[in-house]
Amino acid sequence: MKIIVVTNHCCGRVIKQARVLKKLGYDLHLITNRLPKFDRENFKSVSYYDDKKGLDNTLSLFGDKNIFHVHNEPTWMATVIRTKYANARIVLDMHDSNYWRVEGMRWFEEDVAMQCADALVFTSKSMRDSIEKYGKPHIIVSSATLKEDFRYGAWHYWGGLVSQGGHSLPTNENPLESWRDYTALYTLMKGKKQVFAYSPQFRPGSDLDKHYINTGAKLGTFSHQDLLDRMGRHNWSLVGNLRKDMIWDLALPNKFYDAMAAGIPVVNFGCKEVEPLINAFDVGINVETVDELLERWDEHTEKRYKVNINRQFFVMERYIDKLTDLYEEL
Repeated sequence: MKIIVVTNHCCGRVIKQARVLKKLGYDLHLITNRLPKFDRENFKSVSYYDDKKGLDNTLSLFGDKNIFHVHNEPTWMATVIRTKYANARIVLDMHDSNYWRVEGMRWFEEDVAMQCADALVFTSKSMRDSIEKYGKPHIIVSSATLKEDFRYGAWHYWGGLVSQGGHSLPTNENPLESWRDYTALYTLMKGKKQVFAYSPQFRPGSDLDKHYINTGAKLGTFSHQDLLDRMGRHNWSLVGNLRKDMIWDLALPNKFYDAMAAGIPVVNFGCKEVEPLINAFDVGINVETVDELLERWDEHTEKRYKVNINRQFFVMERYIDKLTDLYEEL
């Protein structure tokens, strides 16, 4: 079976799924707007498009007898595929949606794309419940880690709290980015425990760098594999935020699974999908305030042990059968 993976930037979820699917013998081909620097070997072919016309031309190489697995965001690629191939089988992987970031707004691009799809994939039950409204077949496949990405040390100890992923400025007026503002949390940690903030957005001399340096954080930018190598040096890995944004009620983020791969326990500020996983597997702590984190700081040793013992339950290999079953049903 030939699977045509269509994506904008070939995110970590694309690569994790592709690694497992390749091992299962699937014939994978990638169409992307940003060529991956690593992991191209998971695909038999890699094609580039720069705009909607370019995507339409590239689709002509494959025909309509294949399964097109579209990863958002954005989502318009599913609409281009349906316009070109009326009988195409389209799986739309909704691992990011603006509906989860801002309440009370409509996102027509996403509405049309979901209607163009034959089936939908979500990363958590809460995300599915908030958006599944077109009666499409759907599954839940989390952005789990891979066994091959497990880190075991030896780590050079740096301590502190690691916070990785997107960051935004408090002055950013884009409501889609406000949940990435960690100013309050880092400021409260200043002078108490060191925060290490790792993000691909950081650039020396940028306003973003200057702002977060002023909160007391030490900044870094690494590839995903280098990030996993470094995370284990720290005491805790952050999931959630002090801000009470809607997305933390719905998301089951990559941050959690990256921490499991890196072998570091998580401290969870308000991410509701992560809370029961911590309760069930003891791989971190759920807290509401910085003071509570500081009071429980020394629990990281025992929680790290539980991460290393229980992270086997958070691997993509345990979930991928839901996706392969969906492929077979289409």
